[in-house]
Amino acid sequence: MVWFWSWMLVLGAITVVGGVAASRLRRLPEAVPPPPISRLLFGLLLAAVAFAFCLPSRFPFTAGLGLGYGVLLGAAAAVVAVAAVRLARPSGEYASRVACAAAAGGAAVSWVAVTEILFRGDPGYALLGGMAGGLLTILPIAWERDELETKAFASALLLAGLGALLAVARYQLAPQRSYWGLPTLPLASGALALVVGALLFGRARSSRWASVALVIVLELAACLGGRALLYRQDHLSLPPQFTALLLLAWVAFVLVGVSSMMSESRAATRVAPALLAPTALIIAFNIAGGYGAALVLAAGLPLAVALWRPGRDSAPFWMLTIGVLFLAYRLYLADFDGSMRFGDALDFGRHYVFLGLVAGLLWIGSARRIRRSTGGASAMLAALAILPVVMFVGFGYEALLGLILGLWVGGFILPVLTDQEWDWPGLPGAFVALVAVWVLIIPNWAEFVLDQQRWIRGVAVGATAALVLIVLTLMRERTTGPPAEAASAGEG
Repeated sequence: MVWFWSWMLVLGAITVVGGVAASRLRRLPEAVPPPPISRLLFGLLLAAVAFAFCLPSRFPFTAGLGLGYGVLLGAAAAVVAVAAVRLARPSGEYASRVACAAAAGGAAVSWVAVTEILFRGDPGYALLGGMAGGLLTILPIAWERDELETKAFASALLLAGLGALLAVARYQLAPQRSYWGLPTLPLASGALALVVGALLFGRARSSRWASVALVIVLELAACLGGRALLYRQDHLSLPPQFTALLLLAWVAFVLVGVSSMMSESRAATRVAPALLAPTALIIAFNIAGGYGAALVLAAGLPLAVALWRPGRDSAPFWMLTIGVLFLAYRLYLADFDGSMRFGDALDFGRHYVFLGLVAGLLWIGSARRIRRSTGGASAMLAALAILPVVMFVGFGYEALLGLILGLWVGGFILPVLTDQEWDWPGLPGAFVALVAVWVLIIPNWAEFVLDQQRWIRGVAVGATAALVLIVLTLMRERTTGPPAEAASAGEG
Protein backbone atom coordinates (compact mmCIF):
# COMPACT_ATOMS: atom_id res chain seq x y z
CA MET A 1 0.00 0.00 0.00
CA VAL A 2 2.90 2.36 0.66
CA TRP A 3 3.94 2.10 -2.97
CA PHE A 4 0.62 3.57 -4.13
CA TRP A 5 0.69 6.53 -1.75
CA SER A 6 4.32 7.17 -2.65
CA TRP A 7 3.25 7.54 -6.27
CA MET A 8 0.41 9.87 -5.20
CA LEU A 9 2.88 11.99 -3.23
CA VAL A 10 5.18 12.30 -6.23
CA LEU A 11 2.23 13.08 -8.51
CA GLY A 12 0.97 15.77 -6.12
CA ALA A 13 4.41 17.36 -5.87
CA ILE A 14 4.77 17.39 -9.65
CA THR A 15 1.35 19.03 -9.95
CA VAL A 16 2.29 21.76 -7.46
CA VAL A 17 5.58 22.59 -9.18
CA GLY A 18 4.15 22.25 -12.68
CA GLY A 19 1.09 24.32 -11.82
CA VAL A 20 3.25 27.18 -10.53
CA ALA A 21 5.47 27.07 -13.64
CA ALA A 22 2.52 26.89 -16.04
CA SER A 23 0.72 29.75 -14.29
CA ARG A 24 3.78 31.99 -14.53
CA LEU A 25 4.26 31.14 -18.20
CA ARG A 26 0.64 31.83 -19.17
CA ARG A 27 -0.08 34.89 -17.04
CA LEU A 28 -0.64 38.39 -18.34
CA PRO A 29 1.27 41.40 -16.98
CA GLU A 30 -1.62 42.31 -14.66
CA ALA A 31 -1.32 39.74 -11.87
CA VAL A 32 -4.00 39.00 -9.28
CA PRO A 33 -3.03 40.31 -5.81
CA PRO A 34 -1.53 37.45 -3.77
CA PRO A 35 -3.09 36.21 -0.52
CA PRO A 36 -1.89 38.42 2.36
CA ILE A 37 0.61 36.90 4.77
CA SER A 38 -1.21 38.36 7.77
CA ARG A 39 -4.33 36.31 7.08
CA LEU A 40 -2.25 33.18 6.58
CA LEU A 41 -0.60 33.78 9.97
CA PHE A 42 -4.01 34.20 11.56
CA GLY A 43 -5.13 30.91 10.00
CA LEU A 44 -2.02 29.19 11.36
CA LEU A 45 -2.87 30.59 14.79
CA LEU A 46 -6.32 29.01 14.55
CA ALA A 47 -4.73 25.69 13.57
CA ALA A 48 -2.31 25.94 16.52
CA VAL A 49 -5.23 26.51 18.91
CA ALA A 50 -6.98 23.46 17.44
CA PHE A 51 -3.79 21.41 17.95
CA ALA A 52 -3.60 22.55 21.57
CA PHE A 53 -7.16 21.37 22.16
CA CYS A 54 -6.19 17.96 20.72
CA LEU A 55 -3.36 17.41 23.22
CA PRO A 56 -5.45 15.52 25.82
CA SER A 57 -5.37 11.77 25.26
CA ARG A 58 -8.73 10.97 26.85
CA PHE A 59 -12.10 10.67 25.11
CA PRO A 60 -13.16 12.27 22.77
CA PHE A 61 -9.52 12.74 21.73
CA THR A 62 -7.18 9.98 20.61
CA ALA A 63 -4.19 8.39 22.26
CA GLY A 64 -1.05 9.07 20.28
CA LEU A 65 -2.23 12.51 19.12
CA GLY A 66 -3.46 11.22 15.76
CA LEU A 67 -6.06 13.97 15.61
CA GLY A 68 -3.58 16.68 16.62
CA TYR A 69 -0.85 15.64 14.22
CA GLY A 70 -3.49 15.51 11.49
CA VAL A 71 -4.31 19.16 12.21
CA LEU A 72 -0.63 20.08 11.73
CA LEU A 73 -0.42 18.16 8.44
CA GLY A 74 -3.55 19.86 7.11
CA ALA A 75 -2.19 23.28 8.08
CA ALA A 76 1.07 22.45 6.31
CA ALA A 77 -0.87 21.55 3.15
CA ALA A 78 -2.67 24.90 3.30
CA VAL A 79 0.69 26.69 3.65
CA VAL A 80 2.00 24.87 0.57
CA ALA A 81 -1.13 25.85 -1.39
CA VAL A 82 -0.85 29.53 -0.38
CA ALA A 83 2.88 29.54 -1.15
CA ALA A 84 2.16 28.10 -4.59
CA VAL A 85 -0.38 30.85 -5.28
CA ARG A 86 2.04 33.56 -4.14
CA LEU A 87 4.84 32.16 -6.30
CA ALA A 88 2.62 31.75 -9.34
CA ARG A 89 1.09 35.25 -9.13
CA PRO A 90 -1.66 34.25 -11.61
CA SER A 91 -3.37 36.78 -13.85
CA GLY A 92 -7.02 36.91 -14.76
CA GLU A 93 -6.37 34.78 -17.83
CA TYR A 94 -8.07 31.38 -17.90
CA ALA A 95 -4.96 29.21 -18.33
CA SER A 96 -2.98 30.97 -15.61
CA ARG A 97 -5.77 30.72 -13.02
CA VAL A 98 -6.59 27.09 -13.80
CA ALA A 99 -2.94 26.03 -13.55
CA CYS A 100 -2.61 27.81 -10.21
CA ALA A 101 -5.80 26.12 -8.95
CA ALA A 102 -4.39 22.76 -10.04
CA ALA A 103 -1.26 23.48 -7.98
CA ALA A 104 -3.45 24.16 -4.92
CA GLY A 105 -5.27 20.86 -5.54
CA GLY A 106 -1.93 19.08 -5.83
CA ALA A 107 -1.10 20.25 -2.31
CA ALA A 108 -4.24 18.49 -1.05
CA VAL A 109 -3.26 15.30 -2.91
CA SER A 110 0.18 15.39 -1.30
CA TRP A 111 -1.43 15.89 2.11
CA VAL A 112 -3.61 12.79 1.91
CA ALA A 113 -0.65 10.75 0.62
CA VAL A 114 1.61 11.81 3.51
CA THR A 115 -1.18 11.14 6.02
CA GLU A 116 -1.80 7.65 4.67
CA ILE A 117 1.94 6.85 4.73
CA LEU A 118 2.53 8.10 8.28
CA PHE A 119 -0.67 6.68 9.78
CA ARG A 120 -1.06 3.57 7.64
CA GLY A 121 -3.43 1.04 9.14
CA ASP A 122 -5.54 3.58 11.05
CA PRO A 123 -5.57 7.00 9.34
CA GLY A 124 -9.10 7.95 10.35
CA TYR A 125 -8.46 10.51 13.08
CA ALA A 126 -5.46 11.96 11.24
CA LEU A 127 -7.61 12.54 8.14
CA LEU A 128 -10.30 14.24 10.22
CA GLY A 129 -7.71 16.46 11.87
CA GLY A 130 -6.11 17.26 8.54
CA MET A 131 -9.37 18.46 7.05
CA ALA A 132 -9.97 20.64 10.11
CA GLY A 133 -6.42 22.05 10.11
CA GLY A 134 -6.43 22.83 6.39
CA LEU A 135 -9.81 24.56 6.50
CA LEU A 136 -8.92 26.60 9.60
CA THR A 137 -5.70 27.79 7.96
CA ILE A 138 -7.34 28.74 4.67
CA LEU A 139 -10.50 30.22 6.25
CA PRO A 140 -9.20 33.77 6.88
CA ILE A 141 -8.03 34.02 3.27
CA ALA A 142 -11.29 32.60 1.88
CA TRP A 143 -13.25 35.03 4.06
CA GLU A 144 -11.69 38.00 2.25
CA ARG A 145 -11.44 36.64 -1.30
CA ASP A 146 -13.48 33.75 -2.68
CA GLU A 147 -11.09 32.85 -5.49
CA LEU A 148 -10.76 29.79 -7.71
CA GLU A 149 -7.56 28.67 -5.97
CA THR A 150 -9.24 28.74 -2.55
CA LYS A 151 -12.23 26.76 -3.84
CA ALA A 152 -9.96 24.21 -5.52
CA PHE A 153 -7.86 23.60 -2.41
CA ALA A 154 -10.80 23.38 0.00
CA SER A 155 -12.74 21.08 -2.34
CA ALA A 156 -9.74 18.82 -2.97
CA LEU A 157 -8.96 18.67 0.75
CA LEU A 158 -12.50 17.66 1.70
CA LEU A 159 -13.01 15.22 -1.17
CA ALA A 160 -9.66 13.50 -0.64
CA GLY A 161 -10.23 13.22 3.11
CA LEU A 162 -13.88 12.14 2.98
CA GLY A 163 -13.18 9.74 0.11
CA ALA A 164 -10.34 8.09 2.04
CA LEU A 165 -12.48 7.82 5.19
CA LEU A 166 -15.36 6.22 3.29
CA ALA A 167 -12.89 3.84 1.65
CA VAL A 168 -11.56 2.86 5.08
CA ALA A 169 -15.11 2.21 6.27
CA ARG A 170 -15.93 0.09 3.18
CA TYR A 171 -12.71 -1.95 2.84
CA GLN A 172 -11.52 -2.90 6.33
CA LEU A 173 -9.68 -6.14 5.53
CA ALA A 174 -5.90 -5.88 5.17
CA PRO A 175 -5.74 -7.31 1.59
CA GLN A 176 -8.29 -4.70 0.45
CA ARG A 177 -6.50 -1.61 1.74
CA SER A 178 -5.19 -0.79 -1.70
CA TYR A 179 -8.71 0.33 -2.53
CA TRP A 180 -8.30 3.18 -0.03
CA GLY A 181 -6.45 5.24 -2.60
CA LEU A 182 -8.91 4.94 -5.49
CA PRO A 183 -10.87 8.14 -4.70
CA THR A 184 -7.58 10.08 -4.85
CA LEU A 185 -6.53 8.58 -8.19
CA PRO A 186 -8.89 10.54 -10.51
CA LEU A 187 -8.37 13.68 -8.42
CA ALA A 188 -4.57 13.53 -8.83
CA SER A 189 -4.64 12.61 -12.51
CA GLY A 190 -7.23 15.30 -13.28
CA ALA A 191 -5.16 17.99 -11.52
CA LEU A 192 -2.10 16.98 -13.54
CA ALA A 193 -4.22 17.14 -16.71
CA LEU A 194 -5.12 20.76 -15.93
CA VAL A 195 -1.44 21.65 -15.72
CA VAL A 196 -0.65 19.90 -19.00
CA GLY A 197 -3.65 21.57 -20.63
CA ALA A 198 -2.49 25.01 -19.52
CA LEU A 199 0.96 24.36 -21.00
CA LEU A 200 -0.27 22.91 -24.32
CA PHE A 201 -3.48 24.86 -24.99
CA GLY A 202 -3.10 27.98 -22.87
CA ARG A 203 -3.14 30.39 -25.85
CA ALA A 204 -5.77 28.50 -27.87
CA ARG A 205 -9.28 29.90 -28.23
CA SER A 206 -10.82 26.57 -27.23
CA SER A 207 -8.49 26.00 -24.27
CA ARG A 208 -11.39 25.33 -21.89
CA TRP A 209 -12.79 22.41 -23.85
CA ALA A 210 -9.32 21.11 -24.64
CA SER A 211 -8.64 21.00 -20.88
CA VAL A 212 -11.93 19.18 -20.30
CA ALA A 213 -11.04 16.56 -22.90
CA LEU A 214 -7.55 16.14 -21.47
CA VAL A 215 -8.95 15.66 -17.95
CA ILE A 216 -11.22 12.88 -19.21
CA VAL A 217 -8.39 11.18 -21.13
CA LEU A 218 -5.94 11.22 -18.21
CA GLU A 219 -8.54 10.07 -15.69
CA LEU A 220 -9.39 7.14 -17.93
CA ALA A 221 -5.69 6.37 -18.36
CA ALA A 222 -5.24 6.46 -14.57
CA CYS A 223 -8.15 4.04 -14.21
CA LEU A 224 -6.58 1.56 -16.65
CA GLY A 225 -3.14 1.99 -15.11
CA GLY A 226 -4.51 1.54 -11.60
CA ARG A 227 -6.24 -1.65 -12.68
CA ALA A 228 -2.95 -3.09 -13.96
CA LEU A 229 -0.91 -2.00 -10.93
CA LEU A 230 -3.42 -3.34 -8.41
CA TYR A 231 -3.40 -6.74 -10.06
CA ARG A 232 0.39 -6.81 -10.33
CA GLN A 233 1.13 -5.67 -6.77
CA ASP A 234 -1.73 -7.08 -4.67
CA HIS A 235 -3.58 -9.41 -7.09
CA LEU A 236 -6.69 -7.24 -6.76
CA SER A 237 -8.99 -6.49 -9.66
CA LEU A 238 -10.47 -3.04 -10.04
CA PRO A 239 -14.29 -3.33 -10.09
CA PRO A 240 -15.82 -2.56 -13.51
CA GLN A 241 -18.20 -0.14 -11.76
CA PHE A 242 -15.24 2.20 -11.34
CA THR A 243 -15.28 3.08 -15.05
CA ALA A 244 -19.06 3.56 -14.93
CA LEU A 245 -18.65 5.99 -12.03
CA LEU A 246 -16.07 7.97 -13.99
CA LEU A 247 -18.48 8.18 -16.93
CA LEU A 248 -21.24 9.36 -14.59
CA ALA A 249 -18.96 12.10 -13.23
CA TRP A 250 -17.98 13.30 -16.71
CA VAL A 251 -21.59 13.47 -17.93
CA ALA A 252 -22.98 15.15 -14.79
CA PHE A 253 -20.31 17.84 -14.47
CA VAL A 254 -20.16 18.65 -18.17
CA LEU A 255 -23.97 18.96 -18.27
CA VAL A 256 -24.08 21.30 -15.30
CA GLY A 257 -21.21 23.37 -16.72
CA VAL A 258 -22.84 23.67 -20.15
CA SER A 259 -26.22 24.58 -18.64
CA SER A 260 -24.69 27.47 -16.70
CA MET A 261 -22.76 28.67 -19.76
CA MET A 262 -25.81 28.68 -22.03
CA SER A 263 -27.94 30.63 -19.58
CA GLU A 264 -27.15 34.20 -18.53
CA SER A 265 -29.34 33.89 -15.44
CA ARG A 266 -27.61 33.39 -12.12
CA ALA A 267 -30.47 31.10 -11.12
CA ALA A 268 -29.10 28.50 -13.53
CA THR A 269 -26.02 28.17 -11.36
CA ARG A 270 -28.30 27.14 -8.49
CA VAL A 271 -31.00 25.09 -10.20
CA ALA A 272 -28.85 22.89 -12.44
CA PRO A 273 -26.55 21.61 -9.65
CA ALA A 274 -29.47 21.09 -7.28
CA LEU A 275 -31.17 18.88 -9.88
CA LEU A 276 -28.15 17.01 -11.23
CA ALA A 277 -26.19 16.53 -8.00
CA PRO A 278 -28.82 14.41 -6.17
CA THR A 279 -29.44 12.40 -9.34
CA ALA A 280 -25.75 11.61 -9.83
CA LEU A 281 -25.29 10.84 -6.13
CA ILE A 282 -28.30 8.50 -6.10
CA ILE A 283 -26.95 6.54 -9.08
CA ALA A 284 -23.44 6.43 -7.62
CA PHE A 285 -24.72 5.27 -4.24
CA ASN A 286 -26.74 2.48 -5.84
CA ILE A 287 -23.57 1.30 -7.62
CA ALA A 288 -21.00 1.44 -4.81
CA GLY A 289 -22.45 3.21 -1.77
CA GLY A 290 -20.91 6.37 -0.35
CA TYR A 291 -17.56 5.19 -1.71
CA GLY A 292 -18.98 5.46 -5.23
CA ALA A 293 -20.29 8.96 -4.57
CA ALA A 294 -16.80 9.99 -3.43
CA LEU A 295 -15.32 8.62 -6.67
CA VAL A 296 -17.79 10.61 -8.76
CA LEU A 297 -17.07 13.87 -6.94
CA ALA A 298 -13.29 13.34 -6.98
CA ALA A 299 -13.39 12.77 -10.74
CA GLY A 300 -15.63 15.82 -11.18
CA LEU A 301 -13.50 18.35 -9.29
CA PRO A 302 -10.90 18.77 -12.09
CA LEU A 303 -13.77 19.25 -14.53
CA ALA A 304 -15.25 21.92 -12.25
CA VAL A 305 -11.94 23.78 -12.38
CA ALA A 306 -11.65 23.32 -16.15
CA LEU A 307 -15.19 24.70 -16.67
CA TRP A 308 -14.48 27.81 -14.58
CA ARG A 309 -15.25 31.21 -16.13
CA PRO A 310 -13.77 34.50 -14.90
CA GLY A 311 -16.23 36.76 -13.17
CA ARG A 312 -19.10 34.24 -13.07
CA ASP A 313 -20.49 31.91 -10.44
CA SER A 314 -19.40 28.34 -11.09
CA ALA A 315 -22.29 25.89 -11.11
CA PRO A 316 -20.01 22.80 -10.85
CA PHE A 317 -18.67 24.11 -7.54
CA TRP A 318 -22.22 24.40 -6.22
CA MET A 319 -22.62 20.78 -7.24
CA LEU A 320 -19.48 19.89 -5.30
CA THR A 321 -20.85 21.69 -2.23
CA ILE A 322 -23.98 19.54 -2.29
CA GLY A 323 -21.82 16.46 -2.80
CA VAL A 324 -19.51 17.23 0.13
CA LEU A 325 -22.54 17.61 2.42
CA PHE A 326 -23.80 14.25 1.17
CA LEU A 327 -20.45 12.55 1.83
CA ALA A 328 -20.28 13.99 5.34
CA TYR A 329 -23.80 12.74 6.02
CA ARG A 330 -22.93 9.31 4.66
CA LEU A 331 -19.77 9.17 6.78
CA TYR A 332 -21.85 9.95 9.85
CA LEU A 333 -24.16 7.04 9.06
CA ALA A 334 -21.23 4.70 8.41
CA ASP A 335 -19.24 5.52 11.54
CA PHE A 336 -21.87 5.55 14.27
CA ASP A 337 -24.00 2.67 15.44
CA GLY A 338 -27.77 2.48 15.65
CA SER A 339 -27.92 4.43 18.91
CA MET A 340 -26.54 7.51 17.12
CA ARG A 341 -28.79 7.55 14.05
CA PHE A 342 -32.36 6.87 12.94
CA GLY A 343 -32.73 3.10 12.71
CA ASP A 344 -30.22 0.29 12.61
CA ALA A 345 -29.90 -0.40 8.90
CA LEU A 346 -27.70 1.51 6.46
CA ASP A 347 -30.28 1.49 3.68
CA PHE A 348 -30.61 4.15 1.03
CA GLY A 349 -33.85 5.47 2.49
CA ARG A 350 -31.85 7.46 5.04
CA HIS A 351 -30.43 9.53 2.21
CA TYR A 352 -33.86 10.51 0.97
CA VAL A 353 -33.90 12.89 3.94
CA PHE A 354 -30.98 14.68 2.31
CA LEU A 355 -32.80 14.73 -1.04
CA GLY A 356 -35.89 16.36 0.51
CA LEU A 357 -33.73 18.87 2.40
CA VAL A 358 -32.02 20.00 -0.83
CA ALA A 359 -35.43 20.32 -2.56
CA GLY A 360 -36.82 22.50 0.24
CA LEU A 361 -33.78 24.79 0.36
CA LEU A 362 -33.78 25.05 -3.45
CA TRP A 363 -37.41 26.18 -3.48
CA ILE A 364 -36.83 28.82 -0.79
CA GLY A 365 -33.74 30.17 -2.58
CA SER A 366 -35.52 30.33 -5.96
CA ALA A 367 -38.69 31.92 -4.55
CA ARG A 368 -36.72 34.74 -2.92
CA ARG A 369 -35.53 35.89 -6.34
CA ILE A 370 -39.06 36.19 -7.75
CA ARG A 371 -41.42 39.04 -6.98
CA ARG A 372 -44.95 38.27 -5.92
CA SER A 373 -46.39 40.45 -8.68
CA THR A 374 -44.85 38.45 -11.51
CA GLY A 375 -46.06 35.27 -13.16
CA GLY A 376 -43.06 33.46 -11.76
CA ALA A 377 -44.65 33.55 -8.32
CA SER A 378 -47.54 31.43 -9.59
CA ALA A 379 -45.07 28.93 -11.02
CA MET A 380 -43.23 28.77 -7.69
CA LEU A 381 -46.48 28.19 -5.81
CA ALA A 382 -47.40 25.45 -8.27
CA ALA A 383 -44.00 23.83 -7.73
CA LEU A 384 -44.50 24.07 -3.97
CA ALA A 385 -47.90 22.40 -4.23
CA ILE A 386 -46.50 19.56 -6.34
CA LEU A 387 -43.24 19.10 -4.41
CA PRO A 388 -44.64 17.36 -1.29
CA VAL A 389 -46.57 14.91 -3.46
CA VAL A 390 -43.45 14.09 -5.47
CA MET A 391 -41.32 13.65 -2.35
CA PHE A 392 -43.80 11.48 -0.45
CA VAL A 393 -45.26 9.39 -3.27
CA GLY A 394 -41.93 8.95 -5.03
CA PHE A 395 -39.53 8.51 -2.11
CA GLY A 396 -41.53 7.97 1.08
CA TYR A 397 -41.49 9.32 4.61
CA GLU A 398 -37.80 10.23 4.69
CA ALA A 399 -37.95 12.60 1.70
CA LEU A 400 -41.05 14.31 3.07
CA LEU A 401 -39.36 14.78 6.42
CA GLY A 402 -36.32 16.30 4.67
CA LEU A 403 -38.62 18.64 2.69
CA ILE A 404 -40.19 19.87 5.93
CA LEU A 405 -36.76 20.56 7.38
CA GLY A 406 -35.62 22.33 4.21
CA LEU A 407 -38.66 24.62 4.10
CA TRP A 408 -38.38 25.54 7.76
CA VAL A 409 -34.61 26.00 7.76
CA GLY A 410 -34.59 28.05 4.56
CA GLY A 411 -37.71 30.06 5.35
CA PHE A 412 -37.27 30.87 9.04
CA ILE A 413 -33.98 29.71 10.58
CA LEU A 414 -31.49 30.94 7.96
CA PRO A 415 -32.99 34.49 7.84
CA VAL A 416 -32.55 34.73 11.60
CA LEU A 417 -28.96 33.47 11.47
CA THR A 418 -28.09 35.90 8.66
CA ASP A 419 -29.86 38.81 10.35
CA GLN A 420 -32.46 39.21 7.59
CA GLU A 421 -36.20 39.74 7.70
CA TRP A 422 -38.61 36.94 6.96
CA ASP A 423 -39.91 37.18 3.40
CA TRP A 424 -42.91 35.80 1.59
CA PRO A 425 -41.51 32.31 0.68
CA GLY A 426 -41.47 31.41 4.37
CA LEU A 427 -45.26 31.70 4.70
CA PRO A 428 -46.37 29.26 1.96
CA GLY A 429 -43.43 27.06 2.85
CA ALA A 430 -44.56 26.90 6.47
CA PHE A 431 -48.13 26.10 5.36
CA VAL A 432 -46.99 23.23 3.15
CA ALA A 433 -44.70 21.97 5.92
CA LEU A 434 -47.67 21.98 8.31
CA VAL A 435 -49.77 19.99 5.84
CA ALA A 436 -46.89 17.56 5.38
CA VAL A 437 -46.72 17.02 9.14
CA TRP A 438 -50.39 16.05 9.11
CA VAL A 439 -49.64 13.57 6.32
CA LEU A 440 -46.93 11.99 8.46
CA ILE A 441 -49.30 11.45 11.39
CA ILE A 442 -52.04 9.79 9.32
CA PRO A 443 -50.52 6.32 9.01
CA ASN A 444 -53.46 4.53 7.37
CA TRP A 445 -53.64 6.80 4.32
CA ALA A 446 -49.86 7.03 4.05
CA GLU A 447 -49.37 3.26 4.19
CA PHE A 448 -52.04 2.82 1.52
CA VAL A 449 -50.16 5.16 -0.83
CA LEU A 450 -46.78 3.57 -0.23
CA ASP A 451 -48.18 0.07 -0.81
CA GLN A 452 -49.09 0.92 -4.42
CA GLN A 453 -46.83 0.10 -7.35
CA ARG A 454 -44.34 2.71 -8.54
CA TRP A 455 -46.12 3.38 -11.86
CA ILE A 456 -49.42 4.01 -10.06
CA ARG A 457 -47.69 6.52 -7.81
CA GLY A 458 -46.16 8.18 -10.87
CA VAL A 459 -49.59 8.59 -12.46
CA ALA A 460 -50.86 10.09 -9.21
CA VAL A 461 -48.02 12.60 -9.15
CA GLY A 462 -48.68 13.61 -12.77
CA ALA A 463 -52.42 13.99 -12.18
CA THR A 464 -51.81 16.14 -9.10
CA ALA A 465 -49.37 18.35 -10.99
CA ALA A 466 -51.83 18.79 -13.87
CA LEU A 467 -54.68 19.63 -11.48
CA VAL A 468 -52.61 22.26 -9.68
CA LEU A 469 -51.51 23.87 -12.95
CA ILE A 470 -55.10 23.97 -14.26
CA VAL A 471 -56.41 25.59 -11.08
CA LEU A 472 -53.67 28.22 -11.10
CA THR A 473 -54.27 28.97 -14.79
CA LEU A 474 -58.00 29.45 -14.21
CA MET A 475 -57.35 31.69 -11.23
CA ARG A 476 -54.94 33.83 -13.23
CA GLU A 477 -57.37 34.21 -16.15
CA ARG A 478 -60.11 35.17 -13.72
CA THR A 479 -58.03 37.96 -12.22
CA THR A 480 -56.47 39.33 -15.42
CA GLY A 481 -59.25 38.60 -17.91
CA PRO A 482 -58.95 37.21 -21.47
CA PRO A 483 -56.43 38.92 -23.78
CA ALA A 484 -59.14 40.15 -26.15
CA GLU A 485 -61.12 41.83 -23.40
CA ALA A 486 -57.99 43.43 -22.01
CA ALA A 487 -57.09 44.79 -25.46
CA SER A 488 -60.59 46.21 -26.08
CA ALA A 489 -60.63 47.81 -22.68
CA GLY A 490 -57.30 49.47 -23.47
CA GLU A 491 -58.62 50.85 -26.79
CA GLY A 492 -61.77 52.18 -25.17
